[in-house]
Amino acid sequence: MPQLILMRHAKAANGSRDFKRPLTRSGREEAFSQASPLTDRVGRIDLVLVSAAERTLQTLEALKSGGLEVGEALPSEDLYGAGWHEVVEMLREVPATAGTVLVVGHEPTMSAATGLLAAEDSPAYGQLQFGFPTATAALGRVEEWAGLDEGGLYLSEILRVAR
Repeated sequence: MPQLILMRHAKAANGSRDFKRPLTRSGREEAFSQASPLTDRVGRIDLVLVSAAERTLQTLEALKSGGLEVGEALPSEDLYGAGWHEVVEMLREVPATAGTVLVVGHEPTMSAATGLLAAEDSPAYGQLQFGFPTATAALGRVEEWAGLDEGGLYLSEILRVAR
């Protein structure tokens, strides 16, 4: 079964030009610290769908610096302002050969997508009530990319950064 990780970008600096806001030092550390747990759980990432915003691209770079092995990364300006429905549409277009996909995006989309995709009988479903802070990653499995819909994610774990 394919693996899906939905991740919120790490902590970003304040600024008026939202698309260009970079990560803070602690944000880079947050993302870097998630690399090892993600690698331990899923191994290599085949495909990354990442918002083209500065902070999401920097989150991905920090994950890679932390040791997360990534195949193809597809930056997308569409993902920057996407709602959860658009994220699902993007995932339905993922090639069937992609075994593990990581989506790095923004709030409230990442938590909404996780909440609506997660099957209620998933082991980690109850963890959704604790929020989706920066650098949080939701991990699970799907039957197939093309048919992904509400309740189609078997949510196994939510990884939050220790604060």
